[in-house]
Amino acid sequence: MKAGKLLIFGIVSMSVFILDAQINQAQTLNATTDGQITLKVDTDGGGIVDPPTEGGGGTIVPPVVPPVVGDKDLALIYYPTFDFGTHDYTGAAAKYYAQPLTGTVDGISVVRPQFVQIRNSSNVSQWNLKVTAGQFMAQNGTNKPIPGMLMTLNDVNKTNNTENGGSAVVANQTLPLTPGQAQTIGTYNNTEITGTSRNSFMFGMPGNVTAENYKGVQLDIPGSLELDNAKYLANITWTLADTL
Repeated sequence: MKAGKLLIFGIVSMSVFILDAQINQAQTLNATTDGQITLKVDTDGGGIVDPPTEGGGGTIVPPVVPPVVGDKDLALIYYPTFDFGTHDYTGAAAKYYAQPLTGTVDGISVVRPQFVQIRNSSNVSQWNLKVTAGQFMAQNGTNKPIPGMLMTLNDVNKTNNTENGGSAVVANQTLPLTPGQAQTIGTYNNTEITGTSRNSFMFGMPGNVTAENYKGVQLDIPGSLELDNAKYLANITWTLADTL
């Protein structure tokens, strides 16, 4: 196994704007994207990768392909952004779901669960993937943090797209992303690997996924918040390291 390698990249929940992607001498990689939920206050009372094998197959082309973070031995091949859309906030507690992944397979439009994908060669026999979310903050010039807004990854499951490469293990099927607290998505440990392994962690079960029934990525907003008509962004940092 190579000396400790750490792959770190950040995501927020909607639009994709690559701010930084670089490799330094310490082999730490960073990539950042942005995303959003837009809340409207009622003042009267948002790569070409191998998809998970279930739910279709073929090579899916997402609408936005983020840069691969890593090298030939260990890399993040695909990582998602989460778009929770635009909603009216009336002061009552609310629950929203991110849009599923939409793309094309052989020119045909498809809908899939959001997922993150890792590739490793036989030179890497173990790794772990973690995710850490930040607080949602208003993007109206105030940068006001909004307490209590909580994202959750539901029905976390995995697939392995290659043979003789070994398969990853899901840590927990439900992952509440409490701001500032790292959550382990999954781990990989295979000392007998003879080929390249490509593992996908899906958020939401595969099958007949539609924009209307997808519940793999959830956002809970408490009631009685003092909100503005604004976009709200939350950083999400995914950390991949070749240790357990």
